[in-house]
Amino acid sequence: DYHEMAVWFWGGCKEPIVTGLIAAKINWFLSEFESNKLACDEDNAQDLLDHGDEFESKACQVIIECYRSFDRPVWTTILTAPRPAVNDMNLIELAKNINADNFLSESPI
Repeated sequence: DYHEMAVWFWGGCKEPIVTGLIAAKINWFLSEFESNKLACDEDNAQDLLDHGDEFESKACQVIIECYRSFDRPVWTTILTAPRPAVNDMNLIELAKNINADNFLSESPI
């Protein structure tokens, strides 16, 4: 199943927060796309929405662990450092661009 494969790839990635946020956005987009089709599969649309929320939650869990494990200067750098994988946006900018409101609510910045 595609979702299990996505979770497996997320588990081995180098940028779990960026990857989690992007996976969330992809799933949310696909859910919206599915909902707008003439022959909408409501169960599939809901599953995609739930999967997006799951990946956003994974990103939140990683950043919360950073808050617990590192001093403020370190996790501030984690949140604000440019990420080449997403056109040098930082995590806050990325989260704002994809409307990852739960992730943003976890950020003390």
